[in-house]
Amino acid sequence: MFEKVIFWCEFPKKIDFNKADRLLGKYGIKSDVYIACKSLEKFKRIKRKNKKIKNMQFFPWPILKKKDGYWFSGFCSKNAIKKLEQFEGFKIKLDLEPPFPKFKFSNRRFALMLFSYFFKKGKNNQLLKKEIEKLTQKNEIIVNEFPLPKFYLKKLGIYCEEKKNVIKNIMCYTTICGKLLRPLLSFYNFTFLRILLRKNRNLMCSIGLIGKGILKNEGTYNSVREFFEDLGMAEKLGIKRIAIYSIEGIFKRKNPEEWLNAIKSYLRLK
Repeated sequence: MFEKVIFWCEFPKKIDFNKADRLLGKYGIKSDVYIACKSLEKFKRIKRKNKKIKNMQFFPWPILKKKDGYWFSGFCSKNAIKKLEQFEGFKIKLDLEPPFPKFKFSNRRFALMLFSYFFKKGKNNQLLKKEIEKLTQKNEIIVNEFPLPKFYLKKLGIYCEEKKNVIKNIMCYTTICGKLLRPLLSFYNFTFLRILLRKNRNLMCSIGLIGKGILKNEGTYNSVREFFEDLGMAEKLGIKRIAIYSIEGIFKRKNPEEWLNAIKSYLRLK
């Protein structure tokens, strides 16, 4: 059973948090929700607007403008990386990924992009590393990473060393590449996670996608059954805290209560 469930919220304007709060309460689910925001002030506005929420605790998920990379990496400009300073002292989620692509997402193009980065190196890797160290001085941060080799991630500046106040979250999204390749990607993701867990039992993983992300063309679960499969795989590996993409994706489905019931069945309720 999972000790805690966490939700990513990439599109806070697309969810009625009051409705979500009522349904989470119905199923006895209390969760941390990390909300994508381009500034601390925007995050605070969302939090103030939803101050009566009982079953969700909100935290920032810093993002950039698409032209600046959207996610954080060693390829971001110095000014973009410095925007993390406003979040010092806050518990945050930090996505470490290559810059936002200039093409429409497809499996082939995404694979080619990852291959092309094999021959590149982030020019501001060290600056990003220093900014992350500052963030961890006062509070805990969740760092999102790809299930890819360490040397590759370090080269791109999308790797964080294990240290105090850093919780690593491995993105075990099995739907990204669509229905046909999902079984293969699932086997790869969870095998990779199993290997990492031998050294770090505190690892988190995130599963999904329940709704489409910023790339707009990613694959999503076709059914709650597929979601159950990923929940079961993570639990079998001994994961204690699991993150789900995304809470707004759940409430855009025709049957949100089925998805919440799936979560409840794997969650150790207090």
